[in-house]
Amino acid sequence: MKSIFQKNILLKIKRLKNITASRKKLRLNSFIKSGILSAILISVIILGYVVLFQWDIISVDTDKVEIREISEMEEGKIVYYAEINDKYSLNTLKYDMDSQGNFYITPLRPIMKKEAQTPYGIEKGYDFIDIKVQEEFRGKEIKKIYYGTQKDKILIWKKGMKLSKTSEEVEMNLGF
Repeated sequence: MKSIFQKNILLKIKRLKNITASRKKLRLNSFIKSGILSAILISVIILGYVVLFQWDIISVDTDKVEIREISEMEEGKIVYYAEINDKYSLNTLKYDMDSQGNFYITPLRPIMKKEAQTPYGIEKGYDFIDIKVQEEFRGKEIKKIYYGTQKDKILIWKKGMKLSKTSEEVEMNLGF
């Protein structure tokens, strides 16, 4: 038979083991929660950076755009010179077409704009649209080509429009 003293010690040891186990469990839970919270915080920071500085979602207003020297190459490519005059870089040109045959070239940049690095950017220069390739790709006839969005646009070309022939110098600059 165990004495009261021994039973008391065993009871205290058991309580100490329970306290130690619950503290370990509490520390493990705290560690897991802080790890999850840190991962969420890092994800939000990275996502915020991408949205603000990398994701091209803001279109350029056409009042900052000048389109000139519109011409046509013999193969049917429409060539134009576009210049964005707000001194910020342009990252992307998005090509889209609606059901009426209107083709849109939309200049896009991130929310946080960067200063243009001319002559290395695409904010100034010649570009072209190969109508035949775009019609094959989209399965629709292109009737008009616009620079901008459906609500804010500059007409570049419409079917039946007579354009001058693209100069040899411009063709060479485009790599043809």
